[in-house]
Amino acid sequence: MGIINNNAFLTRYGQELTNTYISLGNNVIELKKETEYNENNITTGKYILTGIFNIWLSKDARNNSKSPFATHFINKVLTTDEITSNLYNILYSEIKKKYANSADDL
Repeated sequence: MGIINNNAFLTRYGQELTNTYISLGNNVIELKKETEYNENNITTGKYILTGIFNIWLSKDARNNSKSPFATHFINKVLTTDEITSNLYNILYSEIKKKYANSADDL
């Protein structure tokens, strides 16, 4: 599962690439709870979802085991309702906000 970015992707070397492939690949996603205590020792917490997306030159490059040329980190604070949702879908929704002109590749 991934997305194909239809917009130009500007590399750190100033080169523009189109139709790049973006995916979590085999990366691990992480969900952690951060707990805070207030003056009455009542805990409040928030859940943070983290995913690392790899970016390849193309889907063919990914399928042929080429190395990604860039990564994109997503950190999203979740509500207690969201932690029971599909975490992969949440991460892909967030990456699509960054790369709005993209197509799903299931």
